[in-house]
Amino acid sequence: MLTHIAHDCQTNELIPLFTDDSKKELVEKFASLSCHPMYVNSKLGDETFLIGWIVGGRWLEVYSVTAMRELQ
Repeated sequence: MLTHIAHDCQTNELIPLFTDDSKKELVEKFASLSCHPMYVNSKLGDETFLIGWIVGGRWLEVYSVTAMRELQ
């Protein structure tokens, strides 16, 4: 089941992710040895948030996917 989507900030490509470990899945998908966290500061500058990963030179913002309605 689709759990996350990664957005490549440079090419606007959307990459579907199917596990809860987005970092591990992206490293395997791009066969990369390098993976670094990508952060953004709040508007006030008092907080820092992890928003994705830099994997093999690709800047990837990761979004969680939630269902609009639960299937029964």
